Amino acid sequence: MEILVDEKNAEIVRLYEQLKAKDSQLAKKDEQLRIKDVQIAEKDKQLDQQQQLTAKAMSERETLLLELDEAKEQAQKQENKGFWARLLGK
Repeated sequence: MEILVDEKNAEIVRLYEQLKAKDSQLAKKDEQLRIKDVQIAEKDKQLDQQQQLTAKAMSERETLLLELDEAKEQAQKQENKGFWARLLGK
């Protein structure tokens, strides 16, 4: 009977050690997941900033193109005026 109790106690100790090892593995995995979550959040933030900068650059490009078109129109109007009209600013 005592041998059976000792075997059961040994089995309990072995299982307890396995549980502690699994708990340790789970804690390490949880830490890895937390780090990955932080990395993903940082990447999302960087992607959002990149998209905002791209949108701003495209908007500025469109504005510059419009200004360029207006300047070309003004230059064309000046070229179409005669010598005296340009000289007198009419």
